Amino acid sequence: MQMTAVVINAGIGDLSLGFEKAGFKIIAAYEAEQKAAEVHCVNLNTPVYPLPFKEDGLRSVPSADLLAARLYRSVPSHAKFIAPEEHRATARDFLMLLDFSRPRAFFLAFSVSFLKSEAVQILLNDAAGKGYRCVYQILDVAQVTGAPVAERMAFMVGTRPDIRADFKLPENKIPTPLPPEEFLQLKGPVDSWYFNAMNNAANIPAHQDGSRFYCWKSGAYVGTDIVRWNYWKIPLIDTGGQFRKITHREVANLKGFPSNYVLPDHSNKSWLYQKLIYSANIQAIKQIADGIVCGLTVGIQEQQIPRELQFANLFTRWLSKLTGRTDIKAPSLGREPFCDFTLQMEGQTLHFELKSYSGRFVPSARIKNTCERLLSLSKKGTPILVLANEVSKYSKANALEQYHALIWDVRNLLWLFSGFENIKDEFIALLDYAIRDIEPAPPDGNMLPEVLKIPQGTKSEQVPQAESEVISEDEGEVKKESKEWENRLQDIPPGKEHFQAYEQFCFDILKYTLGEYLTLWERQKRTENGLNRFDLCCKIKSGIHQDFFDTIMRYFNTKYIVFEFKNYSDKISQKEIYSTEKYLYGTALRKAAIVISRQGSDDHALRAAKGSLRENGKLILCLSDQDLLKMAAVKTQGEKEPADFLGEMLDRLLIHLEK
Repeated sequence: MQMTAVVINAGIGDLSLGFEKAGFKIIAAYEAEQKAAEVHCVNLNTPVYPLPFKEDGLRSVPSADLLAARLYRSVPSHAKFIAPEEHRATARDFLMLLDFSRPRAFFLAFSVSFLKSEAVQILLNDAAGKGYRCVYQILDVAQVTGAPVAERMAFMVGTRPDIRADFKLPENKIPTPLPPEEFLQLKGPVDSWYFNAMNNAANIPAHQDGSRFYCWKSGAYVGTDIVRWNYWKIPLIDTGGQFRKITHREVANLKGFPSNYVLPDHSNKSWLYQKLIYSANIQAIKQIADGIVCGLTVGIQEQQIPRELQFANLFTRWLSKLTGRTDIKAPSLGREPFCDFTLQMEGQTLHFELKSYSGRFVPSARIKNTCERLLSLSKKGTPILVLANEVSKYSKANALEQYHALIWDVRNLLWLFSGFENIKDEFIALLDYAIRDIEPAPPDGNMLPEVLKIPQGTKSEQVPQAESEVISEDEGEVKKESKEWENRLQDIPPGKEHFQAYEQFCFDILKYTLGEYLTLWERQKRTENGLNRFDLCCKIKSGIHQDFFDTIMRYFNTKYIVFEFKNYSDKISQKEIYSTEKYLYGTALRKAAIVISRQGSDDHALRAAKGSLRENGKLILCLSDQDLLKMAAVKTQGEKEPADFLGEMLDRLLIHLEK
């Protein structure tokens, strides 16, 4: 499941873009300045709202895994384009929101001078009092990204102790310095304004020493190899024949904004200069965000969430999105008796009880017992029993007649979730049975508020979308969906330091493509001796009728499939095949594995996989990044089944298997 983030003091989108590149879904951004919010909206598919700290606006902020913010110590005298303090989120505002929203982690960016202020100690003490473990550090952008800039910024990250993740900020390691030409517009056309702005003789460097950059220092422009920011005396570029101001696009390049990031053709060029210079470096933010993703992922891996609680989380997310209500919270395991939660809506009181049982059908005795417990609530409102299983029409009618309780079963949920594809896909992946022959159907709406009778396929626009709601049938939307997977993959470099980000990507795309066939999406399961582990193990759903899964269940004695993810630069070798093979054995109904790597497998790995199949009856398939993207495209197009791709691989392997 993709992690979500909310960004406060979002500016022109630097924080949002950095976290988005790390795989976060920005579900809401908040910015006081309208012009900055417009730049954010043009470039990022994220709703931007005014700051929420007035008139109980905290309740409008959606829940997310991460709460990120840029904090200001004070408004510098030279920075007149920064919003006044009463229109910005302060440290006090952030702590108030942190206490209200209780995210799994938070991120703060601020100036080095802010780090030296008393406000930081207040932040640390208050965050610790709320149960967060905090780390902070000053990062040198040049030593983190290689960009030729003299820029330092402070960052703080806090995680809840129940996450059990030891987070570390990136180290200041000097990479191979990147040449200035990587960032400058030296060959392409440059607007004449940047040259015309040099008509004041005082702006021309008195001493020209062949440097690429000339930056303001002690009342004059001085040559330097790296850019030193100045909000009023903009750095100059020596083009080889004349001087000009560094362009807005060049500043954006040095800050890590992509070349397709749209900068406004604004008449107030000073405003845009300052907004760009105040922005944090995108690559530095991404490195920190990558670490947060890994830390939170470890926390998820160590905490196996019960199926019933996962179902409750999905349902409350859907209900919040449908109604626009942000005060609906999923029930905890230690909840009060009688029902999971009560909701007041349009003068009605609804009592929801959520249940998820193994198997497709629910014994009538369980339904009867639950309805008897809900009977006392019928005098105070409408009890609704929501089941992730199938219930007969007779049982529904009996529950309504005898216990005045409505029942929503899997058919109703498939219909209700159909307007929110991500929620629907997660719900299907959660089920341990096949749904191919289950026809979605609307629930009985005679006793429900109007807001719960929204026609199929519509979505509430009153609340920021926590998912990328893709309901597309035309070819353009299919290409867009495929491009999103491809872009996310391209942002993950090969190598050991990025292995957890790659695992998260593989987990998400597999769940998207194979969630209809597999359940028990549990990651990082250690073997009993605690020394080795495989990355993911899934169970084939009951009632699946699909050629590939039918074949491996029947002829390979397999009910569970092991997945291994290898974020290697080169193709995997026979070594990786042998290490995966040891996890496969028949008594555990686990004789099939799929190894996924960036470049796929070499010839030696293929021979090893054939040998394992021929000699031990263990099936190991090897997929590449391109194979995953093809499966995702098949899923999006809807014309074939993603599992057919695996079936074709199995056919080729068996047909060409030597003695």
